[in-house]
Amino acid sequence: MNSTATNKKIAVSLFSGAGGFDLECGASFEIGIAIDNNPIALATYQRNFPNATVLCKDIREVTGKEIRAYIRAKYPDWDGEIHVVFGGPPCQGFVRFVG
Repeated sequence: MNSTATNKKIAVSLFSGAGGFDLECGASFEIGIAIDNNPIALATYQRNFPNATVLCKDIREVTGKEIRAYIRAKYPDWDGEIHVVFGGPPCQGFVRFVG
């Protein structure tokens, strides 16, 4: 189902995890796309936000053109403006560092 993006400003969520920041940000902005490289975290995100567009990919491999294409697919009447880009730090209690 395509929504209209005319009522809210568009936000892009980076390092989205399960969507903690998105819950608060979604009150003021429409999350155009949520991006994280952890498929388990994004599965949880998708449960928390069933209508969300998610992209499971390393942010270093994502282009602005790709982000805009995903947003345009969801909101055909979108004016092309991204109002905010935000990212969440890892939740220390849940993140395991490998290295």
